[in-house]
Order: sequence, then C-alpha cells, then structure tokens
Amino acid sequence: MAHYAEWFPFLPLPPLPAIYGLDPFGEVVEIGTQVKSIKVGDRVYVNPGTCCGSCHSCRCGQPINCDAYTFLGYFGFGPRSKQVFVDYPYAGFPEFMTAPASSLVKLPASVSYKAAARLGYLGAAYSALRKAGARAGMSVIVSGATGVGHEDLWRCETRNCSNACVSSPPRGFTCCRPAIARWMNGCAGTPTAWKPTYSSMQ
Repeated sequence: MAHYAEWFPFLPLPPLPAIYGLDPFGEVVEIGTQVKSIKVGDRVYVNPGTCCGSCHSCRCGQPINCDAYTFLGYFGFGPRSKQVFVDYPYAGFPEFMTAPASSLVKLPASVSYKAAARLGYLGAAYSALRKAGARAGMSVIVSGATGVGHEDLWRCETRNCSNACVSSPPRGFTCCRPAIARWMNGCAGTPTAWKPTYSSMQ
C-alpha cells in the first residue's frame, strides 16, 4: 500500500493513517438500529465491494458502475469513494470494524473462516466467467495467474469448459486444463506428489 498513491494516482485512497485489510470475516458484535437481516452472533464474511445502493447503477444491479464503489480497506473507484472511507474507516486488520449490512454474507456452520477468506476470489472468478457466458464445450483463457486467475481455472473445471489455460505474463508460463484438478488439489493443501508442468509461452 505504500506505493499505491504513486502507482494509481487516479484511485481514491483511504486518508492516512489508515487501517487496511481485504476480505475479512468474523462474528457480528453490534448492529445498527435499522439492520434487520443480520443479528449479533452471526458469522459473516465482509464483501469489500461497497456502493451507495441508491444510484441508477446500484438499482440496476451494476454496483461496480456506482461512482461511490469502493473496496473497503483498499481503494476506491469513483469520486464518492472518499466519503465511503469516512463512513467506514476501518477495514479487516483491526480487532473490530464497521461495515454496511449489505456487505455482510452470512456463513453457515459448515463454512470455516479459512474457507470464507477465499470468497472474494471465488466470487470474482465466478462473476467473470458468468459475464463471459462460459459453459460446457467452450475454451477459456485467463490472462494473469493471480489468486483470481487460479480460481477461474477451478470454476472452468466445474463448468466443464473443454479447454482452459491461465497465463502468467511476468513469468511467461502457462498451466492448462488437464492439470487443473490435480494442481488445485495441491494448492489447497491436499497431499499430492504431482507437480504442475509449466510450458514457456513464446
């Protein structure tokens, strides 16, 4: 975060000193008087994507086009993000944080906090594939082998896409679908002797 103002001068950042932390989870300890769908004691994941909820884009189900759209504890995307940072100044690293009720995702008992920490990446991957219309028999290329890129590979596998490759431009390597299931198992900590084979991209 030390270099964000230099790297992304066009993105609104939280005023310093700031408390960062993306994709937090925990237990609700207090709620506002108008909150009806969440109660104290609920286990939740906090979706960092926050919007105003009342503009045309939000009402049309396109919150990322809201000029207040902000990743809590990270950076904003529009001019009204500065106010969001004022309204919700603490992100995931402190012991307590505040968040709008609309950003809370209730976790069933079967979902651990460790698994909940991946919801942001899974959601981004799922949303990208859904918007692209990925389905059985299609070929998919994911440019950028980040956490989201690897989640995209897993989602391609679950959607029965016939071919899926993820590229990592800085390293210049690619990992393709036949290895996905075994490779993801290895990444998830499942004991395996198999290691992925990467091929150089020209």
